Amino acid sequence: MGTIRYCKKCGATLPEGVNVCPNCGMLQTSSSKSVLSAIIVVMLVTALLGVSFFMMLEDISKESERFFENSNNGNSMGDEGGNNSFVSQGEIMLLKDFSSPGWEEFDYAVEPSGVRVISTGTGYVIEADVRNLGLCEARSNYGWWSSDGRSCWGEWDFEFNDSETVDIQLRVGDNSPEPGAEYRVELDGSHLGDFQVPADDSWYIVIIPDVFVSAGKHTVFVGTYEMDFHPDYYLDYIKIGDLRLEGEEYSRSGGNDPNSDLQGLWVEPSDVKVQFWDGSPNDGGVLISEKTVGVPQVASDHKHLYLNNTFVTHFIPSNGVYTVNVSWDGSREFHKIYVVVDPYDELEEVDETNNVAVKTVNLS
Repeated sequence: MGTIRYCKKCGATLPEGVNVCPNCGMLQTSSSKSVLSAIIVVMLVTALLGVSFFMMLEDISKESERFFENSNNGNSMGDEGGNNSFVSQGEIMLLKDFSSPGWEEFDYAVEPSGVRVISTGTGYVIEADVRNLGLCEARSNYGWWSSDGRSCWGEWDFEFNDSETVDIQLRVGDNSPEPGAEYRVELDGSHLGDFQVPADDSWYIVIIPDVFVSAGKHTVFVGTYEMDFHPDYYLDYIKIGDLRLEGEEYSRSGGNDPNSDLQGLWVEPSDVKVQFWDGSPNDGGVLISEKTVGVPQVASDHKHLYLNNTFVTHFIPSNGVYTVNVSWDGSREFHKIYVVVDPYDELEEVDETNNVAVKTVNLS
């Protein structure tokens, strides 16, 4: 049985195959006006789609032009100002880095919660946790021309548990004369590559891709070389895959400068002092002790102050903490213990408000 049809005007049942209503005479097929309307709608939709399509093509073309223009200028598309400059030096990649801590952003700090007074039975010990919230770096202000890559240099010993192919990353900088320091990187004496760091007082991330590192002990070498001027060596850290080596924690350093006083690396910041006071240092307090904080490191004597061209310096690694303590014979009463970091304001810091902590104690 066929489909039952009804008149569009009067609703009467239409016989099968009949397009004219026998009751009211209404033609059941679409009128020419309806057909024309449908055609117009289709044409409008097609036209709109065509305009959108060509507008989309135009936008894609503009974005492509902007992409290649930025690429040719060494800029990252992620930064409209072109601050994330990207340079490829052979297989080695160089990317300007604006992460924290930034260039020369130093910050030592102490908090009341990090100060403790401990009884020893015969006296007291005051402990203070001093934190490095900023940068710590390996530095050298001088170097000399060298054809074998061993001008200002440092070596870092490390150990891998498993054999891996990894990227080696370095955060480096320079502010020596243009065009900037030439760096060389070696792994266990094998030359991995050379790169040049612009002398613009900025940090750069250098990536040496796809380096095979076998399981076991290794040494990575980073040095400046082949220059007829004094390079300024700045190294924040080295990453061997997921393993991070702090620049200031070098295993050895040296150089071939004709002036032996100017060979090797040193650490910045270093030898920061901390004072302990019973009472306010600005209002009649009594100085309990003054100490230099940090772990020891052998540094190059670039200031001509020590014999044998080296001296022992002390530092706190980036994002590190160092606990310093002093003995104290406190009387049985209330005391306000003041711990003052960098009391002589020798270190220029990004935050000078976190250098004093006060701890109130009752010795009963």
